[in-house]
Amino acid sequence: MVLADTAEITLTAVGSETDAEDGDFTEMLYLQNKSDQPLTFKLDENSVNGSMLTSYPYGYGTYVQIPAGTGSYLPMEFGGDDLSTNAITDVEEIGFQFVLCTVDETGHPADLLLEETYTVTAAEK
Repeated sequence: MVLADTAEITLTAVGSETDAEDGDFTEMLYLQNKSDQPLTFKLDENSVNGSMLTSYPYGYGTYVQIPAGTGSYLPMEFGGDDLSTNAITDVEEIGFQFVLCTVDETGHPADLLLEETYTVTAAEK
Protein backbone atom coordinates (compact mmCIF):
# COMPACT_ATOMS: atom_id res chain seq x y z
CA MET A 1 0.00 0.00 0.00
CA VAL A 2 1.51 3.34 -1.08
CA LEU A 3 1.45 5.80 1.82
CA ALA A 4 3.25 8.73 0.18
CA ASP A 5 4.26 9.41 -3.40
CA THR A 6 5.93 12.77 -3.99
CA ALA A 7 8.49 14.08 -6.46
CA GLU A 8 11.20 13.12 -3.95
CA ILE A 9 10.09 9.79 -2.45
CA THR A 10 7.70 6.89 -2.45
CA LEU A 11 6.88 5.34 0.94
CA THR A 12 5.14 1.97 0.86
CA ALA A 13 3.82 -0.40 3.55
CA VAL A 14 4.83 -3.79 2.16
CA GLY A 15 3.73 -6.22 4.86
CA SER A 16 4.02 -7.43 8.40
CA GLU A 17 4.84 -10.51 10.42
CA THR A 18 4.73 -11.77 13.99
CA ASP A 19 7.56 -13.86 15.39
CA ALA A 20 5.79 -16.89 16.89
CA GLU A 21 8.64 -17.55 19.32
CA ASP A 22 9.02 -14.19 21.06
CA GLY A 23 5.89 -12.31 19.96
CA ASP A 24 7.76 -9.47 18.21
CA PHE A 25 5.70 -7.74 15.53
CA THR A 26 7.37 -6.16 12.50
CA GLU A 27 5.75 -3.76 10.04
CA MET A 28 7.87 -3.48 6.91
CA LEU A 29 8.03 -0.20 5.01
CA TYR A 30 9.96 0.57 1.84
CA LEU A 31 11.33 4.04 1.12
CA GLN A 32 12.50 4.99 -2.38
CA ASN A 33 14.48 8.23 -2.75
CA LYS A 34 13.62 9.36 -6.27
CA SER A 35 15.59 12.59 -6.01
CA ASP A 36 19.13 13.43 -7.07
CA GLN A 37 20.13 14.43 -3.54
CA PRO A 38 20.45 12.62 -0.21
CA LEU A 39 17.44 13.02 2.06
CA THR A 40 16.93 12.38 5.75
CA PHE A 41 13.87 10.98 7.48
CA LYS A 42 12.62 9.91 10.87
CA LEU A 43 9.74 7.78 12.11
CA ASP A 44 8.27 9.16 15.31
CA GLU A 45 5.22 8.88 17.57
CA ASN A 46 4.81 5.15 16.87
CA SER A 47 1.73 3.36 18.11
CA VAL A 48 0.14 -0.08 18.02
CA ASN A 49 -3.64 -0.25 18.37
CA GLY A 50 -3.53 3.30 19.72
CA SER A 51 -0.91 2.59 22.42
CA MET A 52 2.29 4.61 22.06
CA LEU A 53 5.21 2.17 21.73
CA THR A 54 8.78 2.52 20.54
CA SER A 55 9.73 0.55 17.43
CA TYR A 56 13.24 -0.64 16.63
CA PRO A 57 15.44 0.48 14.99
CA TYR A 58 13.63 3.61 13.74
CA GLY A 59 11.41 4.49 16.68
CA TYR A 60 13.54 6.95 18.58
CA GLY A 61 12.89 10.00 16.42
CA THR A 62 16.47 9.94 15.12
CA TYR A 63 17.05 11.14 11.57
CA VAL A 64 18.47 8.60 9.10
CA GLN A 65 19.92 9.51 5.71
CA ILE A 66 19.01 7.76 2.48
CA PRO A 67 21.32 8.41 -0.49
CA ALA A 68 20.06 9.89 -3.76
CA GLY A 69 18.42 7.44 -6.13
CA THR A 70 18.33 4.53 -3.68
CA GLY A 71 15.72 2.59 -1.78
CA SER A 72 15.71 0.84 1.56
CA TYR A 73 13.48 -1.43 3.60
CA LEU A 74 12.52 0.08 6.95
CA PRO A 75 11.50 -2.57 9.49
CA MET A 76 9.47 -1.21 12.40
CA GLU A 77 9.82 -3.89 15.08
CA PHE A 78 7.71 -3.80 18.21
CA GLY A 79 8.96 -6.07 21.00
CA GLY A 80 6.77 -8.89 22.20
CA ASP A 81 7.34 -7.85 25.82
CA ASP A 82 6.16 -4.29 25.06
CA LEU A 83 3.07 -5.62 23.29
CA SER A 84 2.30 -7.97 26.19
CA THR A 85 2.79 -5.20 28.78
CA ASN A 86 0.17 -3.17 26.90
CA ALA A 87 -2.21 -6.16 26.64
CA ILE A 88 -1.87 -6.26 22.84
CA THR A 89 -2.38 -9.80 21.55
CA ASP A 90 -3.49 -8.95 17.99
CA VAL A 91 -2.04 -6.03 16.08
CA GLU A 92 -4.88 -4.27 14.28
CA GLU A 93 -3.19 -1.00 13.33
CA ILE A 94 0.19 0.72 13.34
CA GLY A 95 0.47 4.49 13.52
CA PHE A 96 3.55 6.64 12.99
CA GLN A 97 4.69 10.10 12.01
CA PHE A 98 6.98 10.30 8.97
CA VAL A 99 9.19 13.38 8.66
CA LEU A 100 11.31 13.97 5.54
CA CYS A 101 13.90 16.70 5.06
CA THR A 102 16.67 17.76 2.73
CA VAL A 103 20.22 17.47 4.06
CA ASP A 104 22.48 20.46 4.65
CA GLU A 105 26.24 20.57 3.91
CA THR A 106 27.01 19.20 7.40
CA GLY A 107 24.67 16.22 6.99
CA HIS A 108 21.92 17.52 9.25
CA PRO A 109 18.20 17.93 8.44
CA ALA A 110 17.51 21.17 6.56
CA ASP A 111 14.30 22.01 4.70
CA LEU A 112 11.13 20.14 5.65
CA LEU A 113 9.67 18.31 2.64
CA LEU A 114 6.97 16.17 4.25
CA GLU A 115 5.52 15.69 7.72
CA GLU A 116 2.58 13.33 7.88
CA THR A 117 1.00 10.84 10.27
CA TYR A 118 0.02 7.49 8.80
CA THR A 119 -2.09 4.60 10.06
CA VAL A 120 -1.77 1.17 8.51
CA THR A 121 -4.50 -1.33 9.36
CA ALA A 122 -4.37 -5.09 9.00
CA ALA A 123 -7.16 -4.97 6.40
CA GLU A 124 -5.08 -2.69 4.13
CA LYS A 125 -2.12 -5.02 3.78
